Formats: sequence, C-alpha cells, structure tokens
Amino acid sequence: LLLKPLPKLLTEVVQQYHPLIIAFKLGRNQKKVANTMISDGISMVLLNEPESMGGLQGHYTLMTQDCELPLVGSKDEIADEIWKAVVQYF
Repeated sequence: LLLKPLPKLLTEVVQQYHPLIIAFKLGRNQKKVANTMISDGISMVLLNEPESMGGLQGHYTLMTQDCELPLVGSKDEIADEIWKAVVQYF
C-alpha cells in the first residue's frame, strides 16, 4: 500500500478564511508544536496530557501568541476557562 501525504487542510482554511481556531494537542512536551501551530495561524492551542484522558479532572495548558495559561479542573471548568480566554483575547 503506497500512501501519499496530503496538504494540511487546517492550513488552507486559516489562509483563506482567517477564522478563530482552537486546536487541541494531546501529548507530553508539546509546547514547541503548539507554538508552531500558533505561528501558522491557529488562535489557541489547549495542551492535554495523556493522564487527563477519560478522567473527571485534568491538567492542561492553554496557549496563545501572547500567553501560556496553566489550567487545572474538571472538563466543565476547563471549557469555561477556554471561553473566558476567547472573550478576553479575541
């Protein structure tokens, strides 16, 4: 089976429409990847560590071009914090 990489759809959407985009990135030590995504036009990136998967509580980092905000709490609390950041920064 021969696979060929396709262009990233998200890059095309950002370049053509300039929308507010919140991306979610799972993994450890993903800040460098998140910074690249932000440089490419992603508005915010929420870093999610694998330990938070499936749990009621979690540790996250919300990154924008201008800030890095650590978040701890339930998924509902994290969702509220994301919306507050959207209103504050955009």
